Amino acid sequence: MLHISMRNVVRLGLIMLVAAIALTAPKAQAQVSPFVVPVISLSYQDNEGPGTLSLTLDPTDPTFIANVTLDQGGNTLSGEGTLNDVLPMQSDVEFSLRQNVGGVPTGPTYIFSGTLVKDADGKVIVGGGTYTLQGSPGLEFKWFVH
Repeated sequence: MLHISMRNVVRLGLIMLVAAIALTAPKAQAQVSPFVVPVISLSYQDNEGPGTLSLTLDPTDPTFIANVTLDQGGNTLSGEGTLNDVLPMQSDVEFSLRQNVGGVPTGPTYIFSGTLVKDADGKVIVGGGTYTLQGSPGLEFKWFVH
């Protein structure tokens, strides 16, 4: 003989209620950012030695480099610039950098110009150009990235 107590009826009712809520509740979805901010990080080299050059593109304007950072020899220079596609796999780049101390740009400004070469997927694979110290156009130095 099957014995059904009031306690078992209540438990069964609660289990069914929880199952019904779980099946009808909206599923949580991950929030997806409307913009993916492309960051290009490259190994950098000039006469001062190796470093890392990072370019953060503006998601609303792919020709504007919203942030350029050069970390080299314990120093960090930052600034902004432009990126212009001249061929499907080549972009001209121009940017200016200054040392940033406590969030305040300080020291001389360096003006960079050059070319970045991309592979078939649009990834920068190599590049280079020259930079000058603002106000000293006769002093020109070479830089390279890969």
